[in-house]
Amino acid sequence: MSQVTDTVTEPELEAGVEVSAAVIGRSPWELFWRRFRRDKVALLGVAFIAILLLLAITAPLIARFVVHHGPNELNQDLTNEIGLPAVGPSGNYWFGVDTLGRDVFVRTIYGARTSLTVAFFATGLAVGIGIIMGTLAGFFGGWVDTGVSRAIDIVLSLPILLLAIGIAAACSITATGCLGGLIQPGVSLVVAIIALFSWPYIGRIVRGQVLSIREKEFIEASRSLGFTNSGIMFREILPNLAAPVIVYTTLIIPNNIL
Repeated sequence: MSQVTDTVTEPELEAGVEVSAAVIGRSPWELFWRRFRRDKVALLGVAFIAILLLLAITAPLIARFVVHHGPNELNQDLTNEIGLPAVGPSGNYWFGVDTLGRDVFVRTIYGARTSLTVAFFATGLAVGIGIIMGTLAGFFGGWVDTGVSRAIDIVLSLPILLLAIGIAAACSITATGCLGGLIQPGVSLVVAIIALFSWPYIGRIVRGQVLSIREKEFIEASRSLGFTNSGIMFREILPNLAAPVIVYTTLIIPNNIL
């Protein structure tokens, strides 16, 4: 009887070991970063956002050292006799001027500071609340899931825009704000309102993802190895939520700017 044996050469064995090590050694974050670097559209989007952030952060420096005038500096010589801008975009006024002779470009980048502050802080707060509530609801289920789901339904039923306008107007009537000075009008109030009424959207998405992930084999393997619930959520579940969370975050940032 003949005996057949498979022989593996040393280079092939070393190659196999290297491939296995490469596959096993990559965490979800490493896989995400590798795919992100290969996505030219994503890199272009990040570069564009970085330019906007840089312009907003350096707005005072640009106004002082580049264009040499501030956002509220009036120049009636740049308007005609009927109050319309007499000059268009030029080397001194990149976006032209408005009806009061103010530099539109400088006012735009100064306005971007407020818009981006509201957008990023409100989005970050909403995403943080949504991840926490959605993860708890999806992972534990039962009464936790029921309570979070009902809270999401209640918040989603409220007209956020009208409510935000009403609260901001009510807190602006008096100098002391609302609730005896506890709530003051300003950027912080806008951020809080947007965040508190935006988290249910991402919370519902995270809940659905966690409901699916918690049934995977690697979750059961982690339980068998003695990981606690918090360890499983931080080590196994949260890294797998990166893709949907990042995608939805990029969608709600421009919405919060508006």
